[in-house]
Amino acid sequence: MYHGQLLLEKDIVETLNSLSVERRSQIRMLWGHLIFGVHKHLPGTSTYFTFLRDPIERTISHYYYVLSRPQEFEIAKYIRQHNIDFHEALERELIRDIQNVQTRMIAGLPYDFPPNTYTEEHLETAINNLNDYFAVVGLVERFDESLLLLKKAFGWSNIFYNRQNKTPRRPYQDEVAPATMALIEKENDLDIKLYQFAQQLFAERLEQQDENFAKALRRFKFWNHTFYGPLKTKYDIVDGFVQKAYWQMRKVSIREMVKKQFNN
Repeated sequence: MYHGQLLLEKDIVETLNSLSVERRSQIRMLWGHLIFGVHKHLPGTSTYFTFLRDPIERTISHYYYVLSRPQEFEIAKYIRQHNIDFHEALERELIRDIQNVQTRMIAGLPYDFPPNTYTEEHLETAINNLNDYFAVVGLVERFDESLLLLKKAFGWSNIFYNRQNKTPRRPYQDEVAPATMALIEKENDLDIKLYQFAQQLFAERLEQQDENFAKALRRFKFWNHTFYGPLKTKYDIVDGFVQKAYWQMRKVSIREMVKKQFNN
C-alpha cells in the first residue's frame, strides 16, 4: 500500500518514477487526493474507486476546515484579520478547491488548471472515466453502503472505521445565506451534475444487490457505530508501552492458568 497525498501531476510522476519498476509492481493500493491518470505510471492493469461528496456540502466543509487551521493556511489568517465573510471569500476566490474540484480531478486536469475555464467537455470526460475505470463510485453521504460495496468488489475483510477530520463549527446548509448558496451552486455547476450522475450509478449498483446486502448493512452499522467507533477512540489514547505491558500480562496469566490446570 502506498499513500500519495500529491496534487501536482509532475510531483506524482516524479515520486512514482523514483521507485524501481519492481517496487512499483508491488504496490497493491495507491490512495490519497490523487488526480485521475496515475495508472499511466504504474505497470500492469489498475482499477480505480472513489468517494464523491455533495458539492455544496464539500464547499462549505472545505472553507471552514481551512478557516479553522490558521497555523496551516496563511489565507485563513488573512480572512480572519480582514473580517472577510464566507460570501466575499467565495467571490474573490480566496480559497482554492471551491470550484468544480471533483470534476477537475476525475477528468484528470492538473491542480493548477486555470479557474473559470471548466467546460461541459471536462464533465463528459469525468463521466466517461467513472464509467470506464472505476469499479466502485461511493458517496460520502452513503458511506456505510459504499464501504460494503468496496468490500464486496475487492474482497476486503475489515472495513470498520471511526470518523476523523470533522470540520469544527461549520454551518449547515440552511444556515448559509441564500445568496451565498446560489454562488456555491454557480461555482460548482459541473460538480453538481457529476454528483447527480454518481448518485444514479450508486442507485443502480444497490439495486443489483440481494437481500443479504441489506442484512450485512444492518449488522455492520450496529457493530461499527455501537462498539468499534467509540471503543477505538479510547483505545488509541493508550500508548504502545501500555498496550505491550497489557498483552505481556495476558500471556503470563494465561500461561500460569494453563500450568495450574495441568498440575491439577
